[in-house]
Amino acid sequence: MRSVLSPTTVEKAPAAVTVVGGQQLRERQWQVNLSESLGNVPGMLIQNRQNYAQDLQLSIRGHGARSTFGVRGIQVYMDGIPATMPDGQGQANHIDLSSLERLEVLRGPYSTLYGNASGGVIQAYTERGEGAPQLHSSFAMGSNGQKRLGLKATERAAA
Repeated sequence: MRSVLSPTTVEKAPAAVTVVGGQQLRERQWQVNLSESLGNVPGMLIQNRQNYAQDLQLSIRGHGARSTFGVRGIQVYMDGIPATMPDGQGQANHIDLSSLERLEVLRGPYSTLYGNASGGVIQAYTERGEGAPQLHSSFAMGSNGQKRLGLKATERAAA
């Protein structure tokens, strides 16, 4: 699989890169936040605080572990647009897992190519609409009356 981070395949990249596909992010998950899907990324600790006022606690190789709120020391990008403030603070709760094509996690010293991201970089890429307009729905039920309804529309944009 090719990564946007480098012109070569991920296996040959001179950096610690993990690519998580969109299908893997959605499979058997509630699709509420990143803590459900990124627990298997090496060197990354992501904890759901169950408090949406504070967002997730995200740490890559120890960077960001002492953050009391938000994400610090880790750059977050959504389709190449920075979602991290200039002071290094960001949030990851705006990423819609149901419409992601893939997530790329860059760990280690190569993350400095993105600025003050000493801990790492998380890049999220949304799916591209292809072909005729489509409508996708999803429904999930859990214990204690938990329900999740989802509706997604896709279409190829006119050039």
